[in-house]
Amino acid sequence: MKHSQASQDLYGITRSTGKKQELGIQDPEKLKAPAETKPEELFILTIGTLGDCANWICNNLEQGKGLEEKNLSELQFSARFFDAYLASNYNPLISHEVSLLASAAYYLASRPGSSLVLARRLSGHVFDSPLENFLLWILTSNWASVSNYLEGEYSEYLKEISLCVAKHFFFGENSSDALEALHELKSYIYQFGSAKEIFLIDVCLAITYMRLQYSSWNNLEDFTDLAIDAWRPIIGESGFPTELWPSQMMLGQAGIFRGSSGIVQMPTSAGKTRSIEIIIRSALLANRTKLVVVVAPFKALCHEITHSLRTAFLRDQISVNDVNDVFQMDYMEDISDWLQDESVEVEGIANSNILVLTPEKFLYILRQSPKIVDSVGLVIYDEGHQFDTGKRGVTYELLLTEISSILPISAQTVLISAVIENAEDILNWLIGEGGKIVRGNGLLPTSRSIAFARWAEEAGELLFYEGDRFSSPDYSLEQIIEPHRLTRGKGEKKDRQFPEKATPIDIGLFLGIRLVGHGAVAIFCGRPETAEKILNRAVEVYSRGLTLDAPASASDSSEISRLCHLISGHFGEGSDIYKAARLGFFSHHGNTPQGIRLSVEHAMQRGYIQYVVCTSTLAQGVNLPIRYLIVSGLYQAGEKIKPRDFQNLMGRAGRAGMHTEGLVIFSDPDVHESRYEKYQRWRFLTALELLNSDSKDTTGSSILSIVQPLKIRGGLLIPINPVELIDVILYERNRWREWVDQLISRLPIKNKNFNTKNLLGILSHRRNLISALESYMMANRGDGSFEEFQGDIAELAARSLAYSIASEEERVGIVGLFFAVAKYIENKEPDTGRQRLFSKTLMPIVDILQVEAWLNSNWDILLNCHDSATFLECLWPIFVSFGNNKLISNSNSGPFFFDVAKMWVSGEPYKKIFQLAKNVRPTKPWGEHGTRQVTEHDIIEFCEGTLGFDCPLVLAAVTELLFGENSSDLETAKPILFFHKALKYGLPDPLSISCFERGFSDRVLAQDLTMALRENGYALDFLISPLGKYEELITQLLSKYPRYFQNLLLAMNS
Repeated sequence: MKHSQASQDLYGITRSTGKKQELGIQDPEKLKAPAETKPEELFILTIGTLGDCANWICNNLEQGKGLEEKNLSELQFSARFFDAYLASNYNPLISHEVSLLASAAYYLASRPGSSLVLARRLSGHVFDSPLENFLLWILTSNWASVSNYLEGEYSEYLKEISLCVAKHFFFGENSSDALEALHELKSYIYQFGSAKEIFLIDVCLAITYMRLQYSSWNNLEDFTDLAIDAWRPIIGESGFPTELWPSQMMLGQAGIFRGSSGIVQMPTSAGKTRSIEIIIRSALLANRTKLVVVVAPFKALCHEITHSLRTAFLRDQISVNDVNDVFQMDYMEDISDWLQDESVEVEGIANSNILVLTPEKFLYILRQSPKIVDSVGLVIYDEGHQFDTGKRGVTYELLLTEISSILPISAQTVLISAVIENAEDILNWLIGEGGKIVRGNGLLPTSRSIAFARWAEEAGELLFYEGDRFSSPDYSLEQIIEPHRLTRGKGEKKDRQFPEKATPIDIGLFLGIRLVGHGAVAIFCGRPETAEKILNRAVEVYSRGLTLDAPASASDSSEISRLCHLISGHFGEGSDIYKAARLGFFSHHGNTPQGIRLSVEHAMQRGYIQYVVCTSTLAQGVNLPIRYLIVSGLYQAGEKIKPRDFQNLMGRAGRAGMHTEGLVIFSDPDVHESRYEKYQRWRFLTALELLNSDSKDTTGSSILSIVQPLKIRGGLLIPINPVELIDVILYERNRWREWVDQLISRLPIKNKNFNTKNLLGILSHRRNLISALESYMMANRGDGSFEEFQGDIAELAARSLAYSIASEEERVGIVGLFFAVAKYIENKEPDTGRQRLFSKTLMPIVDILQVEAWLNSNWDILLNCHDSATFLECLWPIFVSFGNNKLISNSNSGPFFFDVAKMWVSGEPYKKIFQLAKNVRPTKPWGEHGTRQVTEHDIIEFCEGTLGFDCPLVLAAVTELLFGENSSDLETAKPILFFHKALKYGLPDPLSISCFERGFSDRVLAQDLTMALRENGYALDFLISPLGKYEELITQLLSKYPRYFQNLLLAMNS
């Protein structure tokens, strides 16, 4: 039964009524359906569709046939209508029955998460019909509680069936008895039952069929080639799925759980975390490995994966290590005992190791201890589409290139991403023959609505699009964005209002405030500075008398207080970030201090807080379960958002198992209005491109981009011979301008974007990419002559993804690039032993030679340094030379930032550093000759980025040159190794650093813990686990801090 446009219109009317209520409209007149429209008429179509599909499943599922695409689409429409009717509140008297229908329809449409959300809403409700009670029981899958409400007609059948089903999911007993009894009941009802009962028995049977079809008991033995007895104690554990989700069924059918390598495209909310657990468990249970490596591109994601795996493997004597990203050999402490005993065969999964780490740390480990890879039997790359992300993309590609060339043949490689379009290309390069591609494109864990804000005279409206057609809105909510008058400040004469007319930030902030009572909200913005501006604006409007309930009213007041305590420790109670937190507004971006970021993530995941303002961190795999995503702009750090990044971002809206649908709102009115303007239409077209799931750009290669034509904003290309371009990039930088000026003069077409500044910027960017390649070339140099090495260079180039996906002409350029870089290194340093040493620093040859030259002049001074203050003073000149932050080399602000660095390594919080800035009032260059005052954002970026990442990279190189690969074992190296961590974390002593690395990853908390322990006689310089007699002390201290840290303590002691 295909729905018509008239049905779609009725659905739109129903949906709009629910949206009005979400946005706070309570006027009964505005909530009525338009005259002469009757949304309930759609029940005939939608219930009929549900019944037809259920009957088809009953008759075909045993033969392995699923619903055809067209029938699945109609069933999803039915589920969405039921859901919309519930939200509209048109007829509360039938809400329980409609909820049951919606839950059933969602389940049969392969959306188990949405189904469970609605079934849980019916918890405790008892229907008059025992068939409906049985249906609710089977939908909630609460096997421990066989329904007590099956009395009445068919009760004997239903009790027998429910008991058989429960025994199956609890103990793995044969499920055929349940199906046989259901068939008998179906035959009886078809003969003697009512039309409603016939409908219900079909739905009951179809859902029971599918539950058993997806049962872990019925699938894991076949999917893993392991006897079900190996899985029995695991399936029985609390938390392990007794039923596999559609995505996990696809992985099993593809052989991934059996050890096959593959590329997995899995949408957000499709069950990735549990899938990774099953992949790992299968490998360990089958004794294919004792060492698993999980690579994730961002430290925050590493933390999240570690937490979920530690929870999953809590009872299994498996070590799950979140390897820190300090470039030191300290990771050996985590696995050294295991490596020494690796020859001992241990049955089962006990004493296995799982390492979770970033690509940079893994590459560092490979450079220092390449033999570790011989022991790795499974590598999982999460968010594995990072090959074209600039310098990190080069590092990522070369890491995978290196690993794939030395990984044992028997090892399994799994790369997972929600947004890889050219999976075949990645598979052919990384895995080759025998690899599998698992496409989850068709999986839709939750549905999403799209809305555009538009400003109409004195108020704003929202235009909604429900499908893939954007020719005209499906419905609109007029005057939904109503300005509120604010009080004037002292001396102000002009009235203020919120939101300000046609202002994207204000509109987004306002809509989030209106919606937050119905689910978690995230506002996406392109820069951390914008996120802070939104928090500042939130504080301002409430200080000016805004009467709308703040998000704190929809949040957990205890957790708000805990978060405020932590934020106060960093920024003080006078800061806007503290005041915003009191109101329930939080930020989440790359410059957010780690402890606050982890606490905000945890609080969002647990539903303690409901409102976050974030940057691309939301698209980087971090699990923030939001319902509403508000997009304030189409740009991210000055560039258009990539379609794949936006699709990843959009996947966060509407979390499966928590929501049935998500809502994405574009809050900039210019985006929708531009569709009518010839020269501005690109804005709306850009939004449509981002929304189109088929327009995700293919995963490319940053290495390949080095040899491609110069590309200027607007898509304009300057074709250049790759060999000439590589030579130019490897020139001394002072020669670039002359070449650029000549290039511009030769261009037949003049364009304002073809200017010296833009082209120099492109050359600088590509030179930066090449620097990441240099370390790889030095690591693979070998001990032979350069003439002998030249024979290997083409093979090294051919191993790369860049070469694999390149055209024939581009392949010539890539081979030329590798030859040119090898020759460039050889000219700078022909000694192969020194090249091998230099490769361990992960720095380019010119930089490491400069570091070495500096070190030769400061060797004795450095060896006589014994504390952070003297190390910092000695090393500051070399940090200034290599720091990517121009502020520290500026004569106006450089001395100030040296003082900031001293405060940072002393453990001083930001509130004290900001006070120094207020007293000194440092400036920074702006434009050609101007200056501006250094901002708090500049300071945080300097501390978290320059001191926390750039400078430790230089320091790691100094340590490598000073002490060699055995630095961690040398007593003389301990002071500089300590300073390395003090600089990276901003902490003053070994115990606070140990607390930080044990998971209490916050500068304020780590020092608070240290102080409490020292005051109570704790004498060690590292944190022991379990804490013994200090556990009560630490528990009491943590009661003031976010619950994330309390959970961490529980995990440490379990």
